[in-house]
Amino acid sequence: MTHEKFFPPWNNDDNSLRIPRRGRPKGACNQTTKLLKDAILIAAEQAGYHHGQEGLVSYLQYHALNNPVPFFSLLAKVLPLQVTEEEESNVKTISRIEIVPVVSKKSAQDTKTFTEIS
Repeated sequence: MTHEKFFPPWNNDDNSLRIPRRGRPKGACNQTTKLLKDAILIAAEQAGYHHGQEGLVSYLQYHALNNPVPFFSLLAKVLPLQVTEEEESNVKTISRIEIVPVVSKKSAQDTKTFTEIS
């Protein structure tokens, strides 16, 4: 008894039996995703007016100062991945970025006082 291999009813050269696929065209944004992005931007803009007069910019400035780690994570995602440079421009490229924690003056004084006591 021979075992026959299953072959699909079409081969790579003949596309006549393929079923056309339905759905969004390539690169089209999902409607739910677009609505969610718009809602997030509107909410951030409205929240920004509590921190300044510039809406979304004020909101992002507030979080850049008070929550730097998630802000810089977001910033890294929106920066362009490639920088195109014209031959004659004097653009300096950044090859390394370091995020250094900043100690406030108050906590530095508390540490100094604690060490003096010990």
